[in-house]
Amino acid sequence: NVKETGSVGESSAIQASIKNEDWNDYVVIAKGNHLQHFINGKQTVDVVDEQEAKAAKAGVLALQIHQDPPELRPSLCYRRVIV
Repeated sequence: NVKETGSVGESSAIQASIKNEDWNDYVVIAKGNHLQHFINGKQTVDVVDEQEAKAAKAGVLALQIHQDPPELRPSLCYRRVIV
């Protein structure tokens, strides 16, 4: 649901842009409550978070993977993280 998640594009097209066996570039642009996500140059999310009362003003920035198959665990790496 674009209105609630901000997802843009078809899931299959987004999945097709992901490189297996190579580095992927993931960019998050957060300007105030406007969030945009890109993977390998393809925009996947464009959302304005209207829930200002629930917005975190401080805290921890964490990186995670949602699908963590055992065969990927030894090779899952992050590099060139810029904040």
